[in-house]
Amino acid sequence: MNREYFNDIDSLQQYIKTHTPSLYLGSQTSTVIPFENLPESLKNLTFCYLEKMPQQMKLHENGNLEIEGPVNWHEARVYLRSQGLDLLTFPTEELAAILAGIATSATGERCFGHGTFRSQVIELDYIGYDGELRTLKRDNKFEFGDKALRQKYQESAKSYQAFKNPPFPNFDNEIDLMIGTEGQLGVITRAVIETKKFENSVFLLIPLKSKWTENFDDHMKLYHAVQTQRDQLVCVELLDYNCINYLSAEDNIPLDQDYIILEIAEKNFESFYESFLCSLDFVDLEQIVELSASKFMAIRQKIPRLINEKNSQAGIKKLGTDIQAFGENFKDLLAKYRELSERGIDFCLFGHFGDGHLHFNFMPQPDRNQEAKQLFVDLYKQLSQKNISPFAE
Repeated sequence: MNREYFNDIDSLQQYIKTHTPSLYLGSQTSTVIPFENLPESLKNLTFCYLEKMPQQMKLHENGNLEIEGPVNWHEARVYLRSQGLDLLTFPTEELAAILAGIATSATGERCFGHGTFRSQVIELDYIGYDGELRTLKRDNKFEFGDKALRQKYQESAKSYQAFKNPPFPNFDNEIDLMIGTEGQLGVITRAVIETKKFENSVFLLIPLKSKWTENFDDHMKLYHAVQTQRDQLVCVELLDYNCINYLSAEDNIPLDQDYIILEIAEKNFESFYESFLCSLDFVDLEQIVELSASKFMAIRQKIPRLINEKNSQAGIKKLGTDIQAFGENFKDLLAKYRELSERGIDFCLFGHFGDGHLHFNFMPQPDRNQEAKQLFVDLYKQLSQKNISPFAE
């Protein structure tokens, strides 16, 4: 496998002009790409590492954050915290490079309260296929290509406006050329993103009486209930019992239960507790676990790392979904996932519950890997006629 490292924009531009088949990496935190065991088809690519590129963070007068190079989410949060600010959203893996993740547009837990990362990127620079550096801005409308065809395309996308990502890229603003297209068009080198005033948060872990594989009626009740609380809640997450069982006694979280996790600003907690939580007759208030932001983040990061470590030791390749659905379609999706859970293959379910966006992961033994893949193929065929987004992040 060939490797290339870059220390500045000029050398990166010159390399891109060679049109060598390459995969560009801002960091190697992705659990999707099997870096240690790459398929043969990828080994002919040149891996281009951007981790040595110069990095910079600069705060604009209006509070927007400008970043260049491989700045990761943790570094940005620490810097902003020193200025009394915070990111609106971020992924679970805070060591990922921000610019490398812009292409997905979704990004993490806080989309419920603050929207997707797409809506928070104000402008960006990227190097295109010809090695030229270009700037795209959120405020500029998408005005490329045939006007009639473009309008027809945008009209067809309206039914997916509520989704993080539709089944095809959004092309409303010119910045959409690099967001939601998974970065095929170039390498992003700089971005300006919105921030918010920092507020202390409280995380509430709400155990549900039944596991979702047995009965998800209470899950759906809570799903519908939180939709009225988007002005109060920052995130609404699910960790199912299989995820929770990776924790240990020192984490002080009762195991073998499904948890819905709510993040709320500390200043709003008392009124939220009285007006909302106390109205949920299917929730045992005495069993709710309250965690600080740092404690929750540590647990949230610990679980996928433990899962990946166990899989790596056993030679297991995780296979997962990324489907988003709303209302009755979300209920149907949970029912389909429950059918998959009955196939005798290890699994876990987690994700952005309030947005109807969950990740069902199979962790098959090697001899059942192909079977698990086929089950997912069949799942997507069954859901193809529904108004869902097949790949929300």
